[in-house]
Parts: sequence; C-alpha cells; structure tokens
Amino acid sequence: MQLEGAPSGGPPRTLVVGVAIALVGLAVMFVVFGFWRQHRPPPPAAVEALNRAKAVADKDSLAALAEAESQATAAIEAAPRGYPAAYAELAVIDVAWADALDDEAYFSTDRAERAGRAGDDRTRLDADGKASAFQDQAKGRLRPAFEAAVAGNRLDPKSPDAALALADYYRAARSRTNMNLELKRAANLGADPASIAFVQGADLLGQEDGFPQAVEKLEAAVKGAPDSARLRFRLSMAYVKAQRTSDAQNALQETLRLSPAHERAKLALEALAGRAETRDGKKR
Repeated sequence: MQLEGAPSGGPPRTLVVGVAIALVGLAVMFVVFGFWRQHRPPPPAAVEALNRAKAVADKDSLAALAEAESQATAAIEAAPRGYPAAYAELAVIDVAWADALDDEAYFSTDRAERAGRAGDDRTRLDADGKASAFQDQAKGRLRPAFEAAVAGNRLDPKSPDAALALADYYRAARSRTNMNLELKRAANLGADPASIAFVQGADLLGQEDGFPQAVEKLEAAVKGAPDSARLRFRLSMAYVKAQRTSDAQNALQETLRLSPAHERAKLALEALAGRAETRDGKKR
C-alpha cells in the first residue's frame, strides 16, 4: 500500500508524452532527410555532362559512342551521391555500342561471303577474321551495360530510364522474357513511348519474319525521336529486310544527314548499291 505523499513509481505522464512526441519527430526528420538525400537534384556539372552524353550518343557512330561513354562516366563521377539517370544512360550507350559492333560484324560477314563467291580467298579470310573480332567486342560491351543498368536501378528502383536500360540490355542479350518484364515495368513507370517502341522494334528485327512488325515499331520510335541517328539507322535496316529499298536508302541518307560520320550507314548504302548493280547485270 502506497503511503500518502510518497512519490509514484513511474515518470510523470506529461514527460512520457513529450518523449514520445520527440521520438516521432526525430523519426519524421530521418525519413524526410532520407527522401531529400535520394531525390535531391545532382550537381549542375553532372547534369551538363549527362546532356552532352545524350546528344553525342544520338549520333550513333563508333567514335560518337566512345565520346558519349566518356561523358556519361563524367556525369557519374560528378555526382558522388549517385545519379540513376547517368547510370541508365551509360548502360544504353554500351548497348548501342554493342549493336554497332554487331552491325560491323554483319557487314564484314557479308563482305566475306561476296569475296568467297568471287574466289577471293584472301579477302574472305580477312573479312571473316574482322567479323569474329567485332562479335567478341560486342559481347564485351554487354557486361558493363548490365552493371550500369543494375546500378541505376538500385539507386532508384522507380526510375523509368533504368527499367528501359535493362530492357534494352536484355534485348541485346536475347533474353526476351526478361526484356518484356522490364518493358512492362518501364511503361508502368511512365517511360518514353518512343524508347519502348525502339526496344520492341529492334527485338522484332532480330526475329525471323519479324520485320513487318519491326518496321511499324521503329517508325513509331523515329516519329517520337526524329533526331536520333540510332533510331533512323535501325529503321533503315528494317526496310532492307522488308525489301523496301527506296525507303531504306532514304532512311540511310537521313541517318547520314544527322550523323555524317555514321560508318554503318555508309556501308549499308554501298551494299544496297552493289545489290542493285548485280540485279541490273552490271556487276558479277
């Protein structure tokens, strides 16, 4: 039995309430600080480097892609707290580089086949060797692309750019199930429809008899990003597969207008001209 006037066994009620309010306030402060830290804008130098990377990457030549990779890396280094968009762009650049090297392998293989038909074994062997080297280089580009895309996604799991970068990687790695999952996630996050259409179109282009749908998707992609030489060139390759030679030539010319150093567009135009001469009987 407690004696009258003796102190109670616990702290005053007001003190308990005050401590609870203080703890809740502290927790809210930590949450707000964490949100601010994750979503605060990157330094201006990082933003500028990323914008340069995107502009150069649109040119799609091998030299442009090397420069774009350097700028995207600079953007990442200028944002030590993390820059998801820069990691996503670096991944897209490396995938585009892998695509470009695969294109070079394709044209070298075509050259080897033509040399073989002409009985030029020396040229055939040289072209075959180059094709193999280009394929190895293309595979080597995909690993850093995946690592960059994963890093961007880890920093911001709700980044549509990171989801698109992963989708483009899986497309290049020929993992259609994962590609479709990432495309669906990117769409739900509000990703650029033109970029989604490009990944879908590029995937269809690599499938047997997929070129009619590839043309449709890639035309939609180009409509959404008319200044991208990468998109224009991929559309021209879809036209080639669909045997729409005039459209292919126009798309290749537009690719070169956007990117005069685009080496694969030049090779494609030369190949189309060679086929036309062969059909006309002017060249055997």
